[in-house]
Amino acid sequence: MTLTRWNPFREIDDVLNSYHTGMLTKSSDEPSSEWAPLADITETEEAFHVKAELPGVKKEDVDVSLSNGVLTLKGERQSEEETKDEKQHRIERFHGTFVRHFDLPDNIDQGNIAADYTDGILDLTIPKTAKKLPETVKVNIH
Repeated sequence: MTLTRWNPFREIDDVLNSYHTGMLTKSSDEPSSEWAPLADITETEEAFHVKAELPGVKKEDVDVSLSNGVLTLKGERQSEEETKDEKQHRIERFHGTFVRHFDLPDNIDQGNIAADYTDGILDLTIPKTAKKLPETVKVNIH
């Protein structure tokens, strides 16, 4: 059984993400972020699928890791530099670092996660394993 430390700020972050706010409150153990990519999570009988939108982010600027049942996506979208002959009137696209965390169930095959990055979409396939049944132990009373 994997224990995951509860972080109430992560739940607040998820609510804010659902409203597409852009400026997010991060917990103290996460780097500050100006934006967070949107993600869809689906499930089939064989696997979980995570698709994250990362427009304008280079593949080499994305890091995906799994630790203690928590999938972490992090990276950075570089800002475009203003040129001398160009005046900026409105900048609405966010840039900078991002971090997203997703708690995964115990029945995943950590060694066979597949990732594909095409046209700014990160597509992760996380295969399932058979659910482990709790082990029953007979305790003798003396």
